[in-house]
Amino acid sequence: MLSGCPGYGDRAFTDEEAVVSVIGNNICFWVKDSEKYQPSIITVTRRGADFGNEKFMLNPPLILLENKWCITPDVYIFPDSGQFVVTYTLGIPYSSDRPRSIVSGVEFSNGRIFNIHLTDMEIARPYSAMDK
Repeated sequence: MLSGCPGYGDRAFTDEEAVVSVIGNNICFWVKDSEKYQPSIITVTRRGADFGNEKFMLNPPLILLENKWCITPDVYIFPDSGQFVVTYTLGIPYSSDRPRSIVSGVEFSNGRIFNIHLTDMEIARPYSAMDK
C-alpha cells in the first residue's frame, strides 16, 4: 500500500506547441499570451539525433517581435535543410508560477520553413490529443 500526499513533482504537465514563422532573418515561434514571460532554456535538436547532440542554451537571448519569441542568427543558425525539434521554457521572473514548456517541429527545405507534426515521443500531449 502506498500512502502520502501528492506533491508538485508527482504531476505530469503537457507541453504547448508553437507555430513557426520567419520575420526578417529570425526564426520565430508564436505562443499565446507569452509576452510577460522570459525564456530560460532552449534546446535545438536535429530530429532523430542521438541524446547529447543538441544545442542547449541557458537564458537564451531570444527577442520578442510581433508577439513571437525569435531566434536571431546571432543565437543559432539553422542549416539550409533538415527537420528540428525546438524546445524552450518560458518563466515569469520572480514568480512562483509554473514555467511553460514550449515545443515546435520545424523543417527547412528549398529555402522555406514549415511546421512539422511532432510524435508523442517529441511532445507531451494530453491523452485525448495523442496520436492513435
